[in-house]
Amino acid sequence: MEPTDTDEVLDAIDSVVQALRDNLSRTEMALQRATEIREQRLAGRSYTDIYEQSERPQLVEILTMNVLELHDVGHRLRTCQAWALRQEGLSTQRIAQLYGVSRQRIMALLRSASDSANQGMSQFRR
Repeated sequence: MEPTDTDEVLDAIDSVVQALRDNLSRTEMALQRATEIREQRLAGRSYTDIYEQSERPQLVEILTMNVLELHDVGHRLRTCQAWALRQEGLSTQRIAQLYGVSRQRIMALLRSASDSANQGMSQFRR
């Protein structure tokens, strides 16, 4: 099967790349915030004072954004890729081996992809 302009796996990979870039900038911000919190605490400030005076997003918010974004784009990639591999003729057992998960997990991903295909996989687009 040749890649096309509507290759959902390539679109998902593009979303992963963008999410990783976004996470890099947020990670830099998180490192800065963590350093500031540590320095302020070592200087004797209370955590209440530190957090009430800190800028938004807070350190924990940045971490949550990073995790959630990677989770979302990772799910989309796993789902689109499992669907593409199945369309290319791979068995669910082989896909499970490639992913390092159970065959039942692949069946759930394929059902998810099938449901999405019925609604148009474009719902996964960022």
